[in-house]
Amino acid sequence: MKTVFFFFLAINLMFFSALKIYPQANIVWESIDETTWRYEDNWAGGSVCFFETNDGEKMAVWQIHGSGVAVIGSRLYSVVIDKNKIELYPYGPNKIKQAPAYILKKVIDKDILISEWDDCVLILVHDEAVVMDRFKRIPVEELKRKDFSRIDNLEKN
Repeated sequence: MKTVFFFFLAINLMFFSALKIYPQANIVWESIDETTWRYEDNWAGGSVCFFETNDGEKMAVWQIHGSGVAVIGSRLYSVVIDKNKIELYPYGPNKIKQAPAYILKKVIDKDILISEWDDCVLILVHDEAVVMDRFKRIPVEELKRKDFSRIDNLEKN
């Protein structure tokens, strides 16, 4: 009887400890994966689109919107989730060896992200990944294959 009790106790401890490790980062990622978030500034604002590549890499495209064209600048980031923090690292050969370019906090149960550095608020605008070139959408399937050739004004890291 004691063996059965300790067996169930061990199973419960493993289950509840796994809940503490697993969900926070995954819940945050699942709430932002293939979504687009918009921020306003003194000009045309911008947006951030999150997606996962076919090989499992979490990524974001940060785009600055323009006047007369949809986008005037774009930048790729590798995404690392730490609890409710979304860390964006410049995408490239030195990606996670440097400090994050942006840290966003996901407000749980709300469709908002808040920048840690300037309190900029990003609001969910699309339940899909919307990345633009100068005048039209780029299919997210191209981004998932890491085909970034159609992103105009893509800054190189």
